Amino acid sequence: MARKPQCLFLRSIPSPRGKWCIVFLGASFLVVSLILALNVDVISLAIPLHEWKIYRIGCIFSSSQTTAHSPEAPQYISHAFHPLVGTGNLMFIYASLWGIAKKNGLTPTIPFTKLHDAFHLDLSPEQFFDLSDCDNYVFGMDECCLYDERTEQIFQRAVGRNVSLWGYFQSSRYFHPEHETDIRRQFAFKENIDVRANDIIKGFRLRSGDSMQVSCLSFCFCTRADVSGNVDVTCHLSRGMRERCATQNRIKVIE
Repeated sequence: MARKPQCLFLRSIPSPRGKWCIVFLGASFLVVSLILALNVDVISLAIPLHEWKIYRIGCIFSSSQTTAHSPEAPQYISHAFHPLVGTGNLMFIYASLWGIAKKNGLTPTIPFTKLHDAFHLDLSPEQFFDLSDCDNYVFGMDECCLYDERTEQIFQRAVGRNVSLWGYFQSSRYFHPEHETDIRRQFAFKENIDVRANDIIKGFRLRSGDSMQVSCLSFCFCTRADVSGNVDVTCHLSRGMRERCATQNRIKVIE
């Protein structure tokens, strides 16, 4: 009796069980592909601004993973702080999150970041929610150093929902001038940072026309390039030079 033709790939697998495993895996892949194709609106949060769509695998099979809040309950706003972002960018993110939250009457909350190790922040670290919450209103800033006026009406776009921010928000307009005092107070270094900083020698290069008050320096090394012409370098001379010449609370370099 003639054998039925088989796929060359399956014929190369001697075990019948192995063939069935390959067929099962292929069928599973096809089913998952169909789910992804038919549920794009479930995977991505339905935001009226298409440029801010975020695809989240956690929302494929269950769109009910939400943080329930009634319209009367206080909504929270957080940011997807990335662990590899530098301290300067994190400071912009924190300050902008604070300003946007206050402007929209939302409660800011953040996860633990390296800022907590350095500054006296008002917001303690907490894992309240993140982008895996499918019902969050997600708003992002893809470009650098721009101010987006839509952040002023987030409370109207996300009625009864929490808000997740992503992006750098590198514009002082998000928090300045209304919340400048709050931000400056929170960005005061912790005592252990101040102690370590005071033990570090600070150095800089004085150019022609530069001047500094004596009180901010302890010593300096001066070269001929520093004192070319009539440059008034206002610093204490190094001990090795053993010469000081003070004039009206300033030090003039002696070659």
